[in-house]
Amino acid sequence: MKFWARGLVFLLASFCGATSAHHVDPDQHAKTMRPLAEKGHPVAQYNLGHLYAHGTGVKRDYTEAVKWYRLSAAQGFVHAQHELGILYANGRGVKQDVVRACMWSTLAAAKGSADAKKQRDGLVKRMKPAQIAEAEKLAGECEKRNFAGCD
Repeated sequence: MKFWARGLVFLLASFCGATSAHHVDPDQHAKTMRPLAEKGHPVAQYNLGHLYAHGTGVKRDYTEAVKWYRLSAAQGFVHAQHELGILYANGRGVKQDVVRACMWSTLAAAKGSADAKKQRDGLVKRMKPAQIAEAEKLAGECEKRNFAGCD
């Protein structure tokens, strides 16, 4: 099987939670994801970000995780948007920013992510009304730009 096809099969298997994806060598997973992510595949970008965020098959590096999540989120990938919300909320790989965290969580929640909705609801409880309004404004502007330049 050609390299790109093998990578795509693995990519789909890992994203869908197929049992076979969980039995692949983490180092190989990272090596398979990188070329696909570099070619602009949003799921591969998300997966590579996830590997960096968790230190699976690569050294944990939140800054690198943010890089890949941003690329994926800019293509509208809801899971990457949710992860960016988490990283901003916790200040991992980025300066902690509750407004940005809420913005990304709002975007992901609007696309149906229940986890992002819970994240957003938790953030809103500790935010001031002006911060909430700013997060909603940023989310609206981001959506109008098709997620380009949102960060």
